[in-house]
Amino acid sequence: MGTNNTPEIMRGHIEECVANLNTKLANLNKKNDKKQKFLVSLANFCNVNKDTVRAWIHGTGSIPIADKKIKLMCYLDLLGYRIIELENMSVSLRGFTELIAFKIITIDEAIALTGYIKVSSIYSIINGQENSSPEKKEKIWNIWKDKKNELEKAKEKALLLLPVSFSTENNTFDQNEPMSNKIKGKDPLSDATFNLMEGLLTLIESGALDNLTDKDIASLTKEKIIIVSKLSTELLKFKDKMLRKKTNKKGGENEQ
Repeated sequence: MGTNNTPEIMRGHIEECVANLNTKLANLNKKNDKKQKFLVSLANFCNVNKDTVRAWIHGTGSIPIADKKIKLMCYLDLLGYRIIELENMSVSLRGFTELIAFKIITIDEAIALTGYIKVSSIYSIINGQENSSPEKKEKIWNIWKDKKNELEKAKEKALLLLPVSFSTENNTFDQNEPMSNKIKGKDPLSDATFNLMEGLLTLIESGALDNLTDKDIASLTKEKIIIVSKLSTELLKFKDKMLRKKTNKKGGENEQ
């Protein structure tokens, strides 16, 4: 569930992606100015020094934990790595995680907003070691929903500031073409559309509509009724189109 439009480099766990990054950086000339700028950029993003970043990448130091791990995963995602730990998150939890990584909220604010008592609980949820209660899931959803526009702006800015990018042709660092050129020409059937649909599905499946009484439904405004009706109609139209396409494709394959 990638959230940016940079070309995918590889899909793997954070350790695998860091190892791949090390290989690609090794192909750059040691005196290359952009390599040094990259190390500084990653260090600044993760709030560590350049030596720490080198240790992560070269494998002489262990993969970071807590907020540093979150930041490293999100930076790798900006580059085009699809981190399995991020990809496996629900859309709202991933958004919440990115809010922390991109400094939209601090970890202390995350604790206060969700109602958790210990910071370790936040990291356990993010790392998949602990499940959130329905109440906490709703709070995480609302935090992400309220700040998602701010998050998208922060991610777009971070993409434009990347000192290096990857070539889609040979999967190596492109030292000349700026990242801003890589994110043009977005696919109209973008990940963002499906991320929103997944988020809506997650919210509904978590029971957001279960507590509505007959009185609540009867009191819905005309505007809200129209939204539900139009959404249902558009999704059904897309579903029919999808099924027809798959049926036609299958029929064509059988004829061959």
